[in-house]
Amino acid sequence: MIIAIAANNEQKEALQRKGFKETVEIRWVNTSEALYQVQEAELLIDCLFNGSMIPESGTPLLIHSPINTLIELKAIGNVARFCAWNSFLERSVWEIAVVQSSDTLWVKSLMEHLGWKYQLVKDEPGLIAPRVISTVINEAYYALEQEVSSKADIDTAMKLGTNYPYGPFEWAEIIGIQNICKLLSKLSETDMRYKPSGLLSAME
Repeated sequence: MIIAIAANNEQKEALQRKGFKETVEIRWVNTSEALYQVQEAELLIDCLFNGSMIPESGTPLLIHSPINTLIELKAIGNVARFCAWNSFLERSVWEIAVVQSSDTLWVKSLMEHLGWKYQLVKDEPGLIAPRVISTVINEAYYALEQEVSSKADIDTAMKLGTNYPYGPFEWAEIIGIQNICKLLSKLSETDMRYKPSGLLSAME
């Protein structure tokens, strides 16, 4: 199977570390626009998708879109979404959202060819892991605002207490403050529990 992937250098290295089955041929490109020019590709993965319009190529497409849902993007068929934030590509199980039940078939085929585990999730803003981690980061910034403890101590406590690979402030730097704030702002439109802390918003 030939799979075309749009990725920056860091994302490409992360995916290469994850590894591919020998039966898969990868065509690497460095822009979303170039992805649709790989005519021989049977499946497309866009790690660089930025929320713009999706060309109707007819080829099954997996897009990086942790914030905007497929419904909002009007991407109903032959498109699925996942999260390609830093540290998420290396996860042992990818979360993938689809709208139509028929899309589960090509997603299953894609992940089997890649040899990677995945979990289908609802087409909701934040998926699951990005939403949870963003909330943890937000709560850590609220705690910092209230002078509960220092960044270093909060990071250490979370790593030791929850066995997370990173503390919330470390994770925020890895993922990007802007990405966290955008997701929290989106989630807070329907639930004020996700309202970004003032300190976090000020750093965006």
